[in-house]
Amino acid sequence: MTLTGPYFDCDSHIVETLENLTRHQPKAFKEKYRLERRETDEGKYPWFLNGQKLAILEDATRPGNLIPKPGALKEFLKALKEGLTTHVFVPAGPEVLTRDGRLEHMDATGVEASILYPGEVISIWPYFTEPADRLTLLHAFNEYLLEDWGFNYRDRLYGAPMLVLDDVDAAVSEANWMVEHGARVVLIPAQPAAGRSPADPHFDPVWSILNEAGVVVAFHIGESEGTHPLLRAWNETVTPARHSASAWFWMNAYGEAPLVHTLSSMIYYNLFARFPNLRILSVENGAEWVPHFLTKLDKSRGMAKNGEWPCGQLPERPSNIFRQHVGVVPYPEDDVVEITAAVGPDTLCLGTDFPHPEGVARAQEFAEQSMAGIDDESTRRKLLYENGRRFVPVGTA
Repeated sequence: MTLTGPYFDCDSHIVETLENLTRHQPKAFKEKYRLERRETDEGKYPWFLNGQKLAILEDATRPGNLIPKPGALKEFLKALKEGLTTHVFVPAGPEVLTRDGRLEHMDATGVEASILYPGEVISIWPYFTEPADRLTLLHAFNEYLLEDWGFNYRDRLYGAPMLVLDDVDAAVSEANWMVEHGARVVLIPAQPAAGRSPADPHFDPVWSILNEAGVVVAFHIGESEGTHPLLRAWNETVTPARHSASAWFWMNAYGEAPLVHTLSSMIYYNLFARFPNLRILSVENGAEWVPHFLTKLDKSRGMAKNGEWPCGQLPERPSNIFRQHVGVVPYPEDDVVEITAAVGPDTLCLGTDFPHPEGVARAQEFAEQSMAGIDDESTRRKLLYENGRRFVPVGTA
């Protein structure tokens, strides 16, 4: 059984060139940081910040808008290992660089709507350590995203601007700007902010804006500063190039690791009781962790029955709160059948990761490869379309 569509794609990406990333940056900011991209002797094409190479993204692209072949992860990793990568980089076409080109690609692959995330600024922003400059970088990116892609283009493309919480007054201002310009999804790093849980009531003015507007908050895999002290304590490299990072880094400091800290904090701080309209999407963090996470979430509540509850005891089981407010995009290689059986049909959402090599080139490939063991048509339709569309309904600001 397969579905030809419609699909709702909760994970797709744009490609930021240097020009569009810096287009709205003030002149003084550009001169202060000298953000550039140049080819190295090894044939890599990393970003440089004031002459410092940002190795974290050295394999994301090559000169001339060449990108890794979409959906070809095994081939790409083998090429990196062998040092022969020319054949796995292909020209970025209009389906990658323009919104109308993306819509044509979506029409051809049965995708009704897609959420669009940054390709690279999601990993660049932590290098800007001054809060004011970090906000300048991200607002300039958000301006470009709005101008070239839109926050809601024809109710089919939902560009996700990026928000950090460190300065609550600045975050309130940016959140208001996003909502005023039609944002349906906002990307926030999965990490503490200004030495606090992101669910600390200190940040309630930000959550109130997003809650009132019905904006979805996405936690996409990316850099999490909350893991940096952990990495240093274990003598691990901080912000390594992703394709040469250690197994320990992948196991303990990336993807689901900062995410489970963030989600459990949001639930235990009773954030959803204060803001019942908030919806959270976990994107490109996989889903195999979810069944165990829900079990431990409930068990830890019981262990802390007489412990500290900064915002009061929870009104119900934390696993139920998770199911009501959180959607999760699995990896194509996850055991989607087993996870769905464990957590129910209303949690997992389709994500292609297009045009990145880690995902699939067409939404139907996910249905064919990852859901072959799910025979119930209602469940399949929820995972491929209805769960994502429930988070971002048509025509609702």
